Amino acid sequence: MPPKLVLSTSGTNFADWPISYAELEPYYTKVDWEIGVSGTPGPFDAPRSKPFPMPPMPIKSSGVLLEKGANALGLHAQAAPLAILSQPHNGRAGCIHCGFCMMFGCEIGAKSSTLAAMIPLAEASGHCEIRPLSVVIRIDTDANGRASQVVYYFDARLSRVFATKPPAMIKATQLLGISNAIVDILAHVDHGIIEKLQIVPGSMTLVDERRASEIYAMTGPATEMSGGSVANSIAGFANLGGSAAYIGRVKADQFGEIFNHDMRSLGVDIRLQPGKDGAPTARSHVLITPDGQRTMNTYLGACTELSARDVTAESVATPQAILLEGYVWDLPEGPALTRKAIELGHAAGASIALSLSDSFCVERHREAFADVVRNRVDIVLANEQEVCKLLQADSFEEMLDAIRAYDNLFAITRSEQGSVIVQGATVVTQAANRIENLVDSTGAGDAYSAGFLFGWVNRYSLAECARLGTFCASRVIQQLGARIERGLLDDYT
Repeated sequence: MPPKLVLSTSGTNFADWPISYAELEPYYTKVDWEIGVSGTPGPFDAPRSKPFPMPPMPIKSSGVLLEKGANALGLHAQAAPLAILSQPHNGRAGCIHCGFCMMFGCEIGAKSSTLAAMIPLAEASGHCEIRPLSVVIRIDTDANGRASQVVYYFDARLSRVFATKPPAMIKATQLLGISNAIVDILAHVDHGIIEKLQIVPGSMTLVDERRASEIYAMTGPATEMSGGSVANSIAGFANLGGSAAYIGRVKADQFGEIFNHDMRSLGVDIRLQPGKDGAPTARSHVLITPDGQRTMNTYLGACTELSARDVTAESVATPQAILLEGYVWDLPEGPALTRKAIELGHAAGASIALSLSDSFCVERHREAFADVVRNRVDIVLANEQEVCKLLQADSFEEMLDAIRAYDNLFAITRSEQGSVIVQGATVVTQAANRIENLVDSTGAGDAYSAGFLFGWVNRYSLAECARLGTFCASRVIQQLGARIERGLLDDYT
């Protein structure tokens, strides 16, 4: 370090700066060249191993006057180095001398900053993901001193802490969901409304648009949110801190806006634009009576118009994993669009996960599901009854024997008996968590899938994936609604 910059410790309690200029200089120079600095070393500057990457900025009229005054006083004046490009550098344009540097951002990117110089290069490398509204508060390390976990606040207004493993940063999107896009309309009603509408309590009924509008008009105030099985898993995954995207068909109407706004507010990347024509956005009217029972009336609408044309290399992109919904096979183009999604996903290096949806869905499409599970799917997410239907097994033990003939990873929920993870000869058993107050079990499977896949894409062990999935499911069934809320991992240990 130049002598003038060395502190004198005589008679003080200060220590001399412990790092020498020779040690720091290579880093100064590296930054100068990476962000872009224009200038030339002056006679009073410390030695440099490399000149500035660009010549000094031109001297303006004020600089000419300053230099004349300095010379008259016998002083030496020189152009100061500036983090502004005097000429093109690293793919960025040189300064156009607009004169607005002091108060505004540079519209051509000549004014050097992390945003202008570094972030575009980092994103282009494919190894950087920007997570806005986040503030890192801690980086944990393993026994070898390598970073193992980043803990950060997501949206400081909410004061929530999430964690993720560094491998999650390798690809911008960790999980892409493809499913029926449905808006859940949750309304608290008395039994009189159920009787007046002549609905079987606790049932799930498909209705047409007219009937859906009739129910909506009679149920009064309601909570409206994005729904559907895989959509719930994608929303939950995002709320755990994962990077998620979604493909589903909605119309440019009131409920389509609700669905897309709700998902985007969670940070989910919606890959399709709302349709201008066709059927209205799908919705499920969920009528909740005082005893907590749910009666569902679902209008499928626009989600049935999801087609193979919506599944492209651009909309699929390069996620780590794709989660398909079994219900999609019910759509007119369901088999074709899922086949295309699997092909594009595998070409991009993604793993394919399939949610079997429900046992009736498995019955309708057993042969198709059996083929896709055996030949094209990597992960199967289902409950015990659904897997037994798929493999035509009459008992849990028979089901386990049948699974061993597959190479897939099976994550199987068993209600109060917990879950079991099977992959070849590997079997992991996870006990259920104690439930203090069972409110609504509807979203248990969706929440389990969200937690399990969050662990899986972040390379947790299978046992830890199962534990996290169980934790998420156990929390969701003790609340109203099938959505994992932000901050859930605050209580996960």
